[in-house]
Amino acid sequence: MRIIIYFALTLGVTGVAACAPGSAGAEPPPAQPVSQQAPVEVSAHIIEIHKMRFQTKLLNVKIGDTVTWTNKDIVPHTATASDKSWDSGRLNKGESFTLTITNQTKLNYFCLYHRQMQAKLVTGTTQ
Repeated sequence: MRIIIYFALTLGVTGVAACAPGSAGAEPPPAQPVSQQAPVEVSAHIIEIHKMRFQTKLLNVKIGDTVTWTNKDIVPHTATASDKSWDSGRLNKGESFTLTITNQTKLNYFCLYHRQMQAKLVTGTTQ
C-alpha cells in the first residue's frame, strides 16, 4: 500500500510541475502588438537655375524629400549651403544636382560664382 501512495504522490508532483508557468511545454506568452506608423509621404522638388537666379526663392520641404537643381543657363552655377554643409559642385548647362533632406533646416544657399543668387530651404512651417 505504501508503494502505491508513494507512486501516486510522485506522479502528482510531477504533473503539477509540468503545468507550472515557464516549464517545458507551456504556452508562450501572447505576442505584443506591433506599432505601425503611417508611411511618410516624400516629395521630389525641382529648382531650375535660369536667367541668373534660382527660380524658387523659398522652398518648404520635409525630411525625406529630394531637391534637384538643374542649370538651364549657358554659364556654370552651383547650389551651395551657406554653412557649407552641402555643395553641388560646378553645374554646367543641362547638369543637375540632387539633395535628400535629412534633418530640420532653415538654410540659405547661393551660387559660389554669382553671390547675388540666393534662396532658402525650410523644413516644416518655420520660415
